[in-house]
Amino acid sequence: MQLKAGGTPIGICGVLKRDTLPDPDVGFAFLPAFWNQGYAFESAAAVMSHARETLGLRRILGDHLA
Repeated sequence: MQLKAGGTPIGICGVLKRDTLPDPDVGFAFLPAFWNQGYAFESAAAVMSHARETLGLRRILGDHLA
């Protein structure tokens, strides 16, 4: 992922299929300078939409870490 303004790389977000889970899940990682700014929510929502509408995935796992 990158910022719209300037194209600064900030992290990654996407659909992953882990061997330990029965279905794909959403995974993300951001550089510390970009934590707690809403990027995880915004990117995960976009990934979920793409996974359902374009990839046709019916079940996608996720976890919330506090």
